[in-house]
Amino acid sequence: MENYYFFLYLIYGLVYIAMGIYVSGRKRASTVQIPLIRSLIFLAGFGVLHGLSEWMTMVVITGMYDNQYEILFYIKQFLKALSFVSLFLFGLNLLIYHNKNKRRWMLIPWLVFICWASGMYYLSMTFGASYPIEEPAFNTVVLRYLMGLPAGIMAGIALFRHSFHFQSGAFSKMRGKYHRLAILFLLYALIDGVFVREMAFFPADMINNVLFFEITGIPIQVLKILVGVGILYVTALIIDAFEKEKNDHIDTLNQHKIMAEERQKLGVEVHDSIIQHMYAASLKAKIVKNQLSNQPGQMELCDLLEDTQQDLGEAMSKTREFIKRTTMTEVEMNQLTEKIDALIEECKGRSGLDIRIDGEHILWEAKLSAKTATDIYYLIQEALNNAVKHAKARIVVIRFNESESGIRIQIKDDGIGIHQKDLDKQGHMGMQLMRERAHRVGGNLEIERLKQGTAIKCFIPWRDSHAS
Repeated sequence: MENYYFFLYLIYGLVYIAMGIYVSGRKRASTVQIPLIRSLIFLAGFGVLHGLSEWMTMVVITGMYDNQYEILFYIKQFLKALSFVSLFLFGLNLLIYHNKNKRRWMLIPWLVFICWASGMYYLSMTFGASYPIEEPAFNTVVLRYLMGLPAGIMAGIALFRHSFHFQSGAFSKMRGKYHRLAILFLLYALIDGVFVREMAFFPADMINNVLFFEITGIPIQVLKILVGVGILYVTALIIDAFEKEKNDHIDTLNQHKIMAEERQKLGVEVHDSIIQHMYAASLKAKIVKNQLSNQPGQMELCDLLEDTQQDLGEAMSKTREFIKRTTMTEVEMNQLTEKIDALIEECKGRSGLDIRIDGEHILWEAKLSAKTATDIYYLIQEALNNAVKHAKARIVVIRFNESESGIRIQIKDDGIGIHQKDLDKQGHMGMQLMRERAHRVGGNLEIERLKQGTAIKCFIPWRDSHAS
């Protein structure tokens, strides 16, 4: 029987360590900027630490280090506690990803860990090193019920919440994968946070590993192994799906760049050849008209040449307009981040405003259609113009936040603010134009009056039905 449990814990630890190593490698390799991918480092820590803690049990089963049992016990509990901290951080980081007080919230798991470690130290120093082994109530209550159970539940809830970002668009199928991963973490919370070994206090005297074995006929470690394999498999599916979608968008962007370059070449050719020939024809018509104007009976021909000049001039204007229109949109798509930076610098130099980028300045241009990228640029331009002309602001803060469903843009100034009743007035036509731009690309725009200043908040979904 001991050999059976030895191999059971060997596989148990191996599965979770493999999960940790795998997601750690994918986290470093991935360039996808979404909350789940960025939180994988905590999941990696959970997997490796949890697997190592179970291998400590495997070492104990061998009986090779019976004289070091107390040391092995404390090492195992320490590793397991750190694994629960990592899982807690994974769920918490997902749950409050955009919260400005996130760093403070992330201290909670460490505070619980410190309480557990302090309690274990006190008990071992006061009653002897073997006391937590003989009387495991404190260790079980804090480690399993107050750390492992809420950590798994938080991870499950966070994944369920994030799944609702995938209502439509290219990532719509991701919702089901998030649901499956959430269910696996909730199941883990139940089997590792509730089903503990049988002990003489509630609820461990009623809900424990023995009860699970009596009901199912299999050791609970088997289910823990299956849950670990499931978490690894579904996480791999999610990462691969995001990477594939990102690579598809990069391919799309490259195609747009090629198209933009071809259009620019065409524009240069049209300008250098066709427009030049039209201009030359216009000059020749003017010369002929001037020569004929001094000859009697040539007025009708002169009028015809005048009309020809005007037609050629109008044709050149329309051709220039066409060149500008067909090349500008793609440039805006391919160079959106660069153009926004240039816009900010130009506005700084022109107005003296202190314009700051708060947080990450990352725009995933490949996920934006040309039309959307253009509207984002002019929306930010209009917001900065309003801050310069009307708000009497000194500082403007721009923040970009990407999520699975779209991009959130906030432009906040410390000016005199704006009353809601004034938004519909003719003098605030810029606000109406910003709303129209956001609406055209399927987004929404809110204008909030602050105690000092104004905050313009805009959400724009990634490219799906609004792509051009």
